[in-house]
Parts: sequence; C-alpha cells; structure tokens
Amino acid sequence: MYEKYAHYLNSGFSDDYWSDFGMFEAADCLSTFTHVDWDRLAQEVSTQSTGWVERCAQTLSDVEAPQAVSILLMLLSNSNKDVVEAAADSLNALASYGHHIAATEELKNKLTAAKATAGVLGRLVIESLEKRVLSK
Repeated sequence: MYEKYAHYLNSGFSDDYWSDFGMFEAADCLSTFTHVDWDRLAQEVSTQSTGWVERCAQTLSDVEAPQAVSILLMLLSNSNKDVVEAAADSLNALASYGHHIAATEELKNKLTAAKATAGVLGRLVIESLEKRVLSK
C-alpha cells in the first residue's frame, strides 16, 4: 500500500485537485497501512521532495494512528516552513478530534522554534496547537 500512497503524493495534481480529491484518496491508503508500510514511510519521508513531504503531512491528519503522530512530530523539525506548518496543522486537527498528543518538552521546543520562522497563518496554527496540547 505504501507504493500506492507514494504515487498519489508524487502525482502532478493541481493544488485544487489535490485539496478536493487527491488528498482524500491518499489518506484512504493510510487507513490500510501495515506496520511495514508505516516503518517505510517513517524511514523515507526525510528523503523525499519538499512537495511530497508537505502533502504527506497534510494527509496524516486523516488517520488515527500513533505512527502518524510520530511522523508529524518529526516533520516539525523540517527545514521548510511550509512542511512545518502543514505538520502543525495536521497535529492541531488530530488534537481537535480528541487524539492524544503528549505535551513533552521536545514538543514545546519544536513549536517554539517553528513559531519563530512561521508566517502569520502558521503562527496562528501553532498557537492553536499549543492551546490544545500544552495547556492541558
């Protein structure tokens, strides 16, 4: 299933098609991931293009799996602010659905660093995530 998921992320979908259809088709693949698929995604996500990684982060909010949270937490340290903001947005969505995200010191540090480089919208997303997770 990983190959099919990776194919969706690599597809040259327009941004409109991606947000209307492609993202949900890719997320459907995640719902049938095995442990092997999750391990492969965790290993390969850092070797992919920025656009691929950003799309990956966008889809991970649509699956309730601890592996998704782990990957999103890892992506908070990405050098690309769009990837970081997509990861924060997906974590925020998961938290809003009631998914537990541990309020660790590492998370606090990553969010502080992410806020320093984020744009206005990114800061709002990160602040919302901080309120959901860190204020509990």
